[in-house]
Formats: sequence, structure tokens, C-alpha cells
Amino acid sequence: MTTTPTRWRRWGGVSGVALAVLWAPMGVVVWQLPDLSSAAEIERFYRGHAALLTMALGQASVGFFFFLAFLGALVERLRQREGSGPLTWVAFGSALMLMTSLNIALGLAAAARLLAAASTSDTELAYALHTGAFVAAAPVAFAGTAFFLAAALLSFRAGVFPAGWHGRP
Repeated sequence: MTTTPTRWRRWGGVSGVALAVLWAPMGVVVWQLPDLSSAAEIERFYRGHAALLTMALGQASVGFFFFLAFLGALVERLRQREGSGPLTWVAFGSALMLMTSLNIALGLAAAARLLAAASTSDTELAYALHTGAFVAAAPVAFAGTAFFLAAALLSFRAGVFPAGWHGRP
């Protein structure tokens, strides 16, 4: 079995950090989203948070490049450590599901943001796009959790963190 060159392992780690930094604003936006009870409230949110949404959507989109780089490094490391066993495939498959659903959700949210900014905005269409984004993203939370758990498990097994930081030698 061959090992991954050090520069590619570093690139994977740097990509993971870049992904976390680029996706952080998306986490800020998610907690501010209005519920689905009022189309007018959703349109007001998109109008009132246009700059934040534009920045978060743009950064999340750029973050997908780093997600792919991180995923490539992670899967290779898992394959070396675990072989082509279940953990490798769970990490890979759940990451692909997460990326696909989030890409769709971000596209719908971007369309809703652009529509809400238009002077002749259609409130109901913006609401439908926002609802579509929510419906596309919500179920993938489980796939995202599976992916990040697999990444965390690998990190612990591979000794990525300094000894003793989690209370164990």
C-alpha cells in the first residue's frame, strides 16, 4: 500500500480549515432564517439581509472546491488506514449526498435572494424557492453528520490531535 505524499496530506488539512472558515457565515445565516409560516416575512428577510446572504452564498460556493480537496485527502487517508471498508464508503457517500443537496439548496436560496431584491418581486415565488432550499437541505443533515463523524473518527484514530488534549494519553 502506498502512502500519500506529505504535501497532499497538508493540502487536505488546509482545505478542511479553509472549508470551515468559508462555511462559517452559512451557519450564521441558517440560525437567522425565518420559519416557513409567512411568505412576506421570508421576502423581508431576503431583502433585509441581502449583503449577508450574498457573502454567505458566495463563500459557501467557493468552499465546495475546498470540500472536494478535503474529501479527496480524507478518503485516501481512510483507504490507507481502514482499507476500502465501510467507514471509507460512508464518509465518501455521505459527503457526496451533502454536497449535492447543499448545492441545490444554495442555488434555490440564491434565486430567492435575487428575486426578493427585484423591484417587482413575486413574494410567493421567493417563498417557494426558500421552501425548496429548506426541503433540499434539511434531510441531508444526517448525511452531513455521518460525514463529519467519519472525519472525526479518522482524526482520533490517526492521532491528528496532540496526545492528552481530550483527557486520554
